Amino acid sequence: MIPRFLTELKDLRSLVIKLREENEELKNSQVNKVDIFKQLFDQTPKIAVQGYNKDREVIFWNTNSEELYGYTSAEALGRKLDELIIPVSIRSNVIHMINNWIENDIPIAAAEQWLLHKDGSLLPVFSQHVLIRTGEDECEIFCLDIDLRELKKTEEMLALARVSYTIDSLTGLNNRLFYNQIIDEYIEKAKTSGKILVYCLLDLDNFKLYNDTYGHLKGDEVLQAVGKALRGCLTRPDDVIVRSGGEEFLIMYTVNKNHNFLGPIENIIRQVEDLKIEHVRNLDFKVVTISGGAAIVDFSTNIPLKKISELADIALTSAKEAGKNNYVHIMSVAD
Repeated sequence: MIPRFLTELKDLRSLVIKLREENEELKNSQVNKVDIFKQLFDQTPKIAVQGYNKDREVIFWNTNSEELYGYTSAEALGRKLDELIIPVSIRSNVIHMINNWIENDIPIAAAEQWLLHKDGSLLPVFSQHVLIRTGEDECEIFCLDIDLRELKKTEEMLALARVSYTIDSLTGLNNRLFYNQIIDEYIEKAKTSGKILVYCLLDLDNFKLYNDTYGHLKGDEVLQAVGKALRGCLTRPDDVIVRSGGEEFLIMYTVNKNHNFLGPIENIIRQVEDLKIEHVRNLDFKVVTISGGAAIVDFSTNIPLKKISELADIALTSAKEAGKNNYVHIMSVAD
C-alpha cells in the first residue's frame, strides 16, 4: 500500500507541473490569468494553498489552509503571510527568499518546514511554491502545503518500535539485536580513537541451579538486580551493556592506554556479590556471583571481531574453571 504522503506528494508535483505549463501559456495571453490557478487550487484535495502578493499580503486562502492553520479565509485575507504562519525564528530568512525570487528570479526550493498554527503550535508541512508574474512589476506567489503530521506520528511510532525491539523487556538492558546493529560502528570508532577496547563476556555462576532451587520468578528478579548493578558500574555514554541471552551479559567500553582498563570489570564482580542474594547451591560463596572473560584490544594489529569474541569466550571459560566469582583477561593478538 502506497503511503498517503507519497500519493499527495505525487499529486503536488503533478499540480506544480500543470501550473507551470499554464503559467507559460498565460504569459502569452492576458485573459483570466490568476483565476485559472485559483480554480485549480480550489479543486485540489488535501493541499493547503495560500496566495500572496509581492508585499506578502494574503490574496488567496483555500479551505484546506483554513483546516491546517486554523485561520478562516476572512481572517487571513489582507494580512501578511509571514505574520500568520511563519515562525519568528525563520521569518527574516523567508522574507529574503521571497524578495530574492521576485527580484532575481531565484525560486524558493521545495522543502519540509515547520510552520505556525493559529494557536501557536508548530506544524510539519511539505511546501512547494509557484510564482505568477501578472505584469511588468507585479506578481503573485502561491504556497502549496501538504500536512505531514500523520507521517510524523508514523515515524515516531516506528522509531519507538525500533527502540523496543532492541531492549530486553526483563532487565531494560540492550539486547542482542542492538548489539548486532551497533557492533561494526562501535569497533570502527574504537579503532580510530587510539584507545583500548575492553570486550567482556559475563555469566552468572551456577544460575541454572539457582532457577532449579528458587524458581524462575526469583531468577528473573536476580537478572533485574544484576542488570541494575551493571548500569551502576558503566555510566558513560559510550559504554555498552547487553543482555545477550539467559544469564549471559556482554559489556564493551574504551579507555586510554595508561588508565586502569580492568577497573569496571572488578567493580562489577564485587557489586554483584555485594547484592548478597542467597544462592545455597553456589557452594563456595552461598550468594549469587558472576564471572567475566575479557578480550583487551589495542588495535596495534588488525584483529577481526570474531577473534575478539573468541578470546573473550576463552577467558570466560578460564574464569569459570578457576573457581568462579572472578575474571580472566587476554590481551589480543593477531592471527
